[in-house]
Amino acid sequence: MAPGRKRKAPGAGAMLRFMGKDSAAENENPPAPDLDLDGLNLAELKERCKATGLPVSGRKADLKARILAKLEDGTAEASASAAAAPSSKRPRRAKSKIAVAASSQATTDKEESESSPSQDDDAVELSGCLPKHREQTVRGEGMSLVMGVDEAGRGPLAGPVVTAACAMPVDISIPGINDSKQTTEEQREALYDLIVATPGVRWAVAVIDARRIDEINILKATMEGMAKCCAAIMEKKDASRPADASRSGCYVVTGSCGEAEPFRKASCYALIDGNRVPQALPCRGEALVKGDGREYIIGAASILAKVTRDRLMVQYAGMYPEYDLQQHKGYPTAGHMAAIHKHGPCPIHRRTFAPLKHMDLPNDPVKKLNPFLIAKQNGKKKSSTSKKAASVAAPKVDTTSDVAGDVDAKVSPMPRTTAASAPAAGGGAELVSLDGVDPAWRAALEDETSKKYFRDLMSFLAAEYQSRTIFPPREKVFNALRLCPLQETKVVILGQDPYHQPGQAHGLSFSVEGNIQKPPSLRNIFKELRADTGARTPNHGNLEHWASQGVLLLNTCLTVRKANANSHQRRGWESFTDAVIRKVSEERDGVVFLLWGKPAQTKASLIDVARHHIIKTSHPSPLSATRPTKTCPAFIGSKCFSQANAFLEQGGGEPINWEIP
Repeated sequence: MAPGRKRKAPGAGAMLRFMGKDSAAENENPPAPDLDLDGLNLAELKERCKATGLPVSGRKADLKARILAKLEDGTAEASASAAAAPSSKRPRRAKSKIAVAASSQATTDKEESESSPSQDDDAVELSGCLPKHREQTVRGEGMSLVMGVDEAGRGPLAGPVVTAACAMPVDISIPGINDSKQTTEEQREALYDLIVATPGVRWAVAVIDARRIDEINILKATMEGMAKCCAAIMEKKDASRPADASRSGCYVVTGSCGEAEPFRKASCYALIDGNRVPQALPCRGEALVKGDGREYIIGAASILAKVTRDRLMVQYAGMYPEYDLQQHKGYPTAGHMAAIHKHGPCPIHRRTFAPLKHMDLPNDPVKKLNPFLIAKQNGKKKSSTSKKAASVAAPKVDTTSDVAGDVDAKVSPMPRTTAASAPAAGGGAELVSLDGVDPAWRAALEDETSKKYFRDLMSFLAAEYQSRTIFPPREKVFNALRLCPLQETKVVILGQDPYHQPGQAHGLSFSVEGNIQKPPSLRNIFKELRADTGARTPNHGNLEHWASQGVLLLNTCLTVRKANANSHQRRGWESFTDAVIRKVSEERDGVVFLLWGKPAQTKASLIDVARHHIIKTSHPSPLSATRPTKTCPAFIGSKCFSQANAFLEQGGGEPINWEIP
C-alpha cells in the first residue's frame, strides 16, 4: 500500500450488501479446463475428480492417477477436448437452472422464472441428501427447533469469519444438501438460493470482521458468531443491523419465509460442526466432529456460511484489487503474501495472524484504524511492572553494529531489569523475552516463567550472550511460540538442539533461514514430503509457512553455543519446553504430535492420547532416517505428513498445506 494512502474498513452497510449477488460476481468466468495436473493443488484435484464422477479421497498422486486413467479409457473425452481446445477467452458462465424435484409447497415467481428451462441454460444437478440421524433423535426428545451451525473462514489472513445457523421444518428436505467443501460453486449458489427462499426455513448469518478477530482471537470470534446466530433464530430477530454493530464488529443478518414466532429456550437445540460448544450458546447443544458432512441441517448451515463469505470476498476484491482476493479468498497463498509485502496490509487483514503480526510496516493504515492493536502495544509497556516477570541482566548492544542484536556486537553491563520490560531491539536489545508471543501463550506459561529454575536460566543466558556466540539470536529464541499461537496450534513437530552453525538456527525446529544450505535432516524431511504428498521441494529451508498454519516447530532446548552441540542442555530449557507440550495437550483438542526419534518420543508421556494423536518415526537424520526400530517405522516411507492431515480432517480441522512456496 502506498505510504500515506488511507483506507477505511467498510461500514455496516457494505457488510450487509453481501446478501445480494454482486453484478461483477454474476458475470465472473470460471477458468478454462486444464489437463496440467501437476499445477493443481489437492482441492483442485478433488474438484476435477468430483466433476468426472471419481472418488475424491486419497493423496494428490492417487487423484492424478484416477483422472489420467479415466482420460485414457475415453470416458472423459469431452473434458479432454475442452481442455485441449485453444481459446483466447475464458468461456462465459451460463446462467444456472435449479434441477430439483418440485416441492409440494409453492415457490416464488422469482424461483419459477429462474427454474424455467432455457436453451442457453446449463442445469445444476442437485441430488442426494445428507441424513438427519441426530436431528431426528433430538426431535424425538421433545426439541421443536433444531438448528445446524457452521462457520467459514477461520484460516485466512484477510476478511471476516462467517458463521451461520439454519433450522427447517421436519418435512422439508432440499436435494443436494452436503458439506460445502464437497459441492461445486454452482451447486452452492443454487442451494443457497433454495435454502433462503423455502417457506418455513429460519436462518441467520453473522459476519465477524477482522478488527473483532484481532481483538478477541479467531476462536472466540467464531464462538461469538455462532451464539448470536442461534439467538437470532430463536428470537426471530429480523433486524439485519444491530444498534451496536459498528462497535462490536459482529453483524447479524436473519431471515425466514412465512410467519414465525419466537421459540422457548427449553425447546431449542443446536448441532454444531466441530469439537466445541460456545459458552454463550442460548440453548442446549452439542458439537459433532465433521458434522457438516454427517448431518443435513449442519450441511445447510455450511453452505450459507461459505456462499456468504465468498460473495463478500468478491466485493472486497473490488475494493482492494491489488490482493486478488477473489482468487484465494484471503488464504495465505504465495501470490497473496507477495502482494502484502509489496502493498502492505489493508483494513480487512487480520493483524494478529502470523506472519502479519511480525511485519513491522511504517505508517500501517490498519494500526491507525484499529485502536485495539495500539492498546495491546501499550499494554506490553505497562507489563514491565509485573511482579511475576523473570529478572535478568540484559546486555546493552552497541547500536553502531551493522545488525541490531548481532551476536558479535559489543556489549556492556546494564542495570538489572525484567524480561518483559527489556527495551526494544535497536537501542539496548532485550535478551530473552516472551514479549511478542500471543497473550494465550503468555497466560498459559506465566506460572512457569515465575519459577526459580526459569529465573536461573535467564541469568545463565545473560552471561552466555555477553561472553559467547549463542544461537539463535536472542530476539528469535521464542520464535516457535511467536509464529504459532496456542489457540491455532494443530500439529507439533519436536526437535532437539538448535543448529549450532552460523546463520542456521532461528527458533524453529529443523528450519533454517534464507539461502542457508539445508542440513541433512531437513533434506530428508523434504524428500519424504515429496514422496508422501507430491509437494515440490523448495529452494530454501525456511519452515515459517508451516508455523503460520498452526505447526509448532519446537526444540526441546532453545539455545546452543556456536559449534558446541548440546551445550545448553540441563540448564532448564527441558522443563520449560515440557510445560509448553503439557499446555498444548491441556488446552487444545485434536492436535497431531510428530515425534521423530527416541528423545522426542520420551515426551509422549506429557500428551493426553485420549484427546490427541501421536505419530512416531525414526529421526530424519541420515544415520536413522531409513532404519525402523522396535517401536516405530523408519522416517523415510512413513507417510507421516499425509497421516497428520488425515487425522486433522477426521477431527473436523483444516489440513496443513505442507508445500512450501
